[in-house]
Amino acid sequence: MYKTIFSTIILLCLISCTGPHPLTQEDYDESIRKNLPFEVDSFYRLYNGYYAFDTKHEKHIPPQYILKGDGAFHLTTEYMISKLDLQSADEIWRDITVLPKDGRIICTDRIIKNGKYCGYVYVMQNDASPFGNYHWDVTLPSNMQFASRILDTFLDNTRDMLNEKTDTISAPASNNDYWKLIFICDTISNTNIIERILDKAFATPRYILPTHLTSFADKMEYSGNYSAAHRFMMHRISMEPDYYEDNCNFSKEIADTFAQRRNQYNYDLDLKRELEDILERDQHHRTKWLLACQERPQDNAKIERLAEMALFTDSINLVRIKEILNTHGYPEKKQVGELASIAAFLVIQHANLEEQISMLPAIKSATAMDIIPKSFLAMLLDRIELREGRPQKYGTQTDSSGNVTNLLDPTRVNEWRQEVGLPPITEQQSH
Repeated sequence: MYKTIFSTIILLCLISCTGPHPLTQEDYDESIRKNLPFEVDSFYRLYNGYYAFDTKHEKHIPPQYILKGDGAFHLTTEYMISKLDLQSADEIWRDITVLPKDGRIICTDRIIKNGKYCGYVYVMQNDASPFGNYHWDVTLPSNMQFASRILDTFLDNTRDMLNEKTDTISAPASNNDYWKLIFICDTISNTNIIERILDKAFATPRYILPTHLTSFADKMEYSGNYSAAHRFMMHRISMEPDYYEDNCNFSKEIADTFAQRRNQYNYDLDLKRELEDILERDQHHRTKWLLACQERPQDNAKIERLAEMALFTDSINLVRIKEILNTHGYPEKKQVGELASIAAFLVIQHANLEEQISMLPAIKSATAMDIIPKSFLAMLLDRIELREGRPQKYGTQTDSSGNVTNLLDPTRVNEWRQEVGLPPITEQQSH
């Protein structure tokens, strides 16, 4: 009897000491696949919250929504489903699954590309999950307006995927060209094609956002293209003498480099990564909006959606930056590196007037302590002046044509610019 009790106690101790199995990336990916409204033949993660799949058409079930080639959007009804033909090459079939218990929305878009049935899965997951990508509950009814805006941008992505051509890709000649190539890579599932496009995008170092090298290296590694992953990682290492990560899966050469740099710089890597992610989100959504304004000025609906998404991203980023400033002070270069330090300023630069005025003392203090360049303060001051209806002192703000206007004193502007480390304005730039 005592032996039985003892055995039971031991068993209970073992059970109580054994915690839940930690959720791995593979577990999470498989849970997404199981939530899809139909079977797929292949399913793979492109990056966080974004998957691609291939499927046979005979396995398809009718979609919830159909986007026609002419732009018409249909909610399928029982009558339409009974009359539904096979999917056309210019249509997008969409299904949306809301899972409040999991804090998750899954958007599945099906298309026909190169004669094959395939598609993309977008996951909106709150950060209660270790793989969450949103800091708010995406399934709350009060947040549905925000969620719907994001779903609209996903639809724009899928539409671009359906129509994008990749046979005339060339190296970027401008920052906009660079981002166009990055956006194309977001629309393609074939990693061999992505690699060729990225080789073009990364051919001009001046336009590269370094975090792209790391994120695409991770994607290449995940897909099994280890040579491309290693090459992109080495590219970032050569670009940023202080770049390193906690660990390395690529090569002993990179691991040794990271170890040396870790000993030299000892950055707060968690904060550094978060700030760099904020910077990338800021640039991603803002650039997509500005490109739409330039290339599709007649598409008011798309421009409005992208503008709302950029402004929404600004507001989310600003909340976090204010928390960081309150907790850590302004993130210094010696703490997080140059790229991450810049991120905080850019978020403030893109905030509304009221927020900019409230955060001006923090920027002045950081400038006085040589944490950030004087030119940053000059840019913020100019933006505030123009927003309040006064002329700008340093000429850092331009109009839609790239011209500097509304100067406080054109005869002294270059003198003032020199004082804050800015290059002179030419007569062609000033109007």
